[in-house]
Amino acid sequence: MVLIPGAWLGSWAWASVAANLRARGHEVFAVTLPGLAERSAGAESFGLSDHVHDVLRLLEEHDLRDAVIVGHSYAGLVAGMVADQAIDRVAQVVFVDANLPEDGRSLIDSWSENGQRIVREDIAANGGVWPVFDTAELLENDLSDAQAEWLIAHATPHPGGTLLDPAALSRPLEKLNAVYIQCIQPDPAPRKELEPFADHWKIVELNTGHWPMVSAPDTLAELLHILAPANR
Repeated sequence: MVLIPGAWLGSWAWASVAANLRARGHEVFAVTLPGLAERSAGAESFGLSDHVHDVLRLLEEHDLRDAVIVGHSYAGLVAGMVADQAIDRVAQVVFVDANLPEDGRSLIDSWSENGQRIVREDIAANGGVWPVFDTAELLENDLSDAQAEWLIAHATPHPGGTLLDPAALSRPLEKLNAVYIQCIQPDPAPRKELEPFADHWKIVELNTGHWPMVSAPDTLAELLHILAPANR
């Protein structure tokens, strides 16, 4: 199982989930993408393809087969593109409250014009990186004060190019063997962007906020354990 963290995060964010899965007998690789956490040097120079290639290298170096690629938030783009390019190595993708790649479109292309403008201005004003989230945003997502402080203390600015680069897919995304885990706090409403995949993927609700590896790590690990192909 390859666990890819979302924006601002490193492998550290998966620590509790990874430990739980290993205790259940899974081989687990928790990834820190280039430009983040202990690899944060030169963050402004990395793009989406760098993140994708980094995970592809991991699959090849460890000769992983039948891998389950788990992508949280931003890393849904990375996970989807990795699975598209490594058909012979990836058995399943699990999108955890994740953005989904669209061929030829960046992560922010579906945002409002104002939202796109703000992100581009933030990246330009901060030397090519996206500044770390604030406490108020975290506390809306089922996190305690201590959990929010822990996330902020460990988070690093995110490589801006990864948000602006277009995704590339060689086949329709619905062709992937995938599961989508939707975190339903604070908004339990069905997501419009998932409608095209409802007949192709299993969509599971998780009653917590956007950072379930922190707010509900044991519940998330149990769900990933159940969803893993070897246990189906």
